[in-house]
Amino acid sequence: MDAQRLLNKLYEKHWNDIAKLQSKHPELSAPLLIKAPKSYFEQNVKLMIIGQQTRGWDGRDIGSALKCYEDFNFGEHYYSSPFWNITRKVESALGIDKYAIVWSNLNRCDYNEKRPPMEIENELRILLPVLLGEIEILKPDVIFFYTGPSFDGHIKQAFTGSRFEPAINTFSERKLSRIRHDLLPHHSYRTYHPLYLRLSGIEPRFVEYVKNIAGKDGLYSARSRAK
Repeated sequence: MDAQRLLNKLYEKHWNDIAKLQSKHPELSAPLLIKAPKSYFEQNVKLMIIGQQTRGWDGRDIGSALKCYEDFNFGEHYYSSPFWNITRKVESALGIDKYAIVWSNLNRCDYNEKRPPMEIENELRILLPVLLGEIEILKPDVIFFYTGPSFDGHIKQAFTGSRFEPAINTFSERKLSRIRHDLLPHHSYRTYHPLYLRLSGIEPRFVEYVKNIAGKDGLYSARSRAK
């Protein structure tokens, strides 16, 4: 069974939970559901980006949510977005074709195009197993969590027993952490949201670090999932 069919089965399994939350909280957006491009599987390095939540999203059912994801095409037309600008630089640094990635979020839905209130965000955590399923199916070689330290609780809940450690001594743990967990690839990192990466002046050093992990650790010759 191919990856997209497995993803669809995953979404079908959790659709009732999604529908109940949307019925209870009409301000919630449609859920972000992955329609993986064929080009993702053709790359020497498979990259997954994980963000906080969308800023508005469409989809009345699984099919239309997947269509929204496909049409958005990883911010292809978002020329001024730091999130997608920096993602293009990360793609280039890792030798990945443009838009040949996958993207998910810790919050499956947004709330009126913003981060949900705490009580609703806590309810959305019931959907964190969807993210684990996506990772298991898509088997990325590199994951970047663009979520900042304020979402570390979500990550620790999703990946029970995960450990955060500084990725390199020139970055503090808050700025760039490596995340260790059996369900995550060796190259799994949490950094700030790209807007803050840019405003704080960290962006160039972050992109340089991405280039270094590509060369130093031999991502092109071996897709190590060692811990």
